[in-house]
Amino acid sequence: MKKLLVLGLAFAIAIPAMAQKKKSTTPNKDAKRWMVGAQVGGTTLIGDAQKLGFSYAAGVRAQYSFSHTIGFRVMGNYGQLKGSEKPDGRPYSSYSFTNNFWEAQGQVVITIGNISYLRKARKWNYYAAGGVGFFGSNAKSKYILKSDLTGTERSQTYNQVTQMYTASFGTRYNMNSNIAIGLEYQMRFVGSDLLDVLQYPSFGNKANDMVNMLQVTIDFKLGKKGKKHVDWINPVEAIYEDIAKVEKKVDQLSGDQDGDGVSDYFDKDNTTPQGAMVYGNGQAVDTDGDGVPDVKDQEPNSPKGAVVDENGKAADDDHDGVPNVLDLSPNTDTSYMVNHQGIPIMTKDLARKLAPKGGLGAGSVGYMPAILFETGSTQIKPIHYIDLQNIAEAIKRTQGVQFLIIGNADYRGSEKLNEKLALERAQAVKNVLIESFGVDPSRIEIQSNGEKVPIAKGTDPMSLQANRRVQFFIVE
Repeated sequence: MKKLLVLGLAFAIAIPAMAQKKKSTTPNKDAKRWMVGAQVGGTTLIGDAQKLGFSYAAGVRAQYSFSHTIGFRVMGNYGQLKGSEKPDGRPYSSYSFTNNFWEAQGQVVITIGNISYLRKARKWNYYAAGGVGFFGSNAKSKYILKSDLTGTERSQTYNQVTQMYTASFGTRYNMNSNIAIGLEYQMRFVGSDLLDVLQYPSFGNKANDMVNMLQVTIDFKLGKKGKKHVDWINPVEAIYEDIAKVEKKVDQLSGDQDGDGVSDYFDKDNTTPQGAMVYGNGQAVDTDGDGVPDVKDQEPNSPKGAVVDENGKAADDDHDGVPNVLDLSPNTDTSYMVNHQGIPIMTKDLARKLAPKGGLGAGSVGYMPAILFETGSTQIKPIHYIDLQNIAEAIKRTQGVQFLIIGNADYRGSEKLNEKLALERAQAVKNVLIESFGVDPSRIEIQSNGEKVPIAKGTDPMSLQANRRVQFFIVE
């Protein structure tokens, strides 16, 4: 099954790549492809002169590799040819020549040492090259004729640029990703029989002269830093590497290390705690964005910007139950009760003394924000849920104190209807505190004022809205 998945994924990758003509499918397409270098070595001439002489040649070259096996290069040399003639059977008592030459050519290069189905590419590679070019001769000979009894030394020159055909065979050693050294044998089939300023068809040499070179080479690889040059990469090995990558992707697509339902290939967090809800990228859900996933967060609704501990609880330096990020009085004494902004209201003992014995009276203490309602409605607006959460926290942290929720209504409607409406508003608030924020129901009582205790006497919309409220009081 795994092999089928690998083949299927390979075809899925290969087919779109082949369909896009501009996109290369060649392995190692980001490898280095340029080399520039130099060569120096010795020369010999095969021509009419019977005694070979050895001399020198040096030059430069540049190569671009189109693939792992085929490249093109231009190169040139400047050097010297020399030799002499044996007197036997020739009309000279002595003969010698020198030819200071230059040559330039272009060659197709075939790299034959980096392809193998059985091994990785080695440090050494081998290549053959062939091409055409031009050969410029500046030759001069010195000789004495046997027939000249005076022994006068004569000279003759030959200067010409001719075409040539070339062939080369060489090997290069890959020192590192930037440099290669090597050895190369070169043959130049020049379109002239006068490189040694001799021409003896009568002696059986009817062919043009040929130049041999043996040179030491050095090449500098150019391209992306740290990348290998394509001439030292086994393309078959590259294909095997690509197949291994596909197999790894298949394993990732079919694997799920942390069991969160997101495959490892797409999972940005493979250490998600067990049971955590996750997003599509495999990261655990973090509702309040405090960096602690909900599954571990003891306060999943921490205020934005709050500093939290490993359990997601917001820092509260004065331990008044209001996080530092919201606390307008961050150094409150613990004997004080505070509102939702951390501002002290009064001491807890004083609150108990002021609370009425038999219900709400003139000495009652209101310190928490009021919850306002629309006309005839008991529906709590979403904007008030933050206030209710803070009120719930205040109730839970103030042990031994009973709270009273009183509902109110504006004057419109019958007194009986408003009494009922106000009580339902108080009950709605109590339900939210219990069901959504975990307040102990035994800590809360509810009561209705109906329309009897307005805080604003006007009939304008703002006054009416102020009277459609629920307030909080300490009872005992």
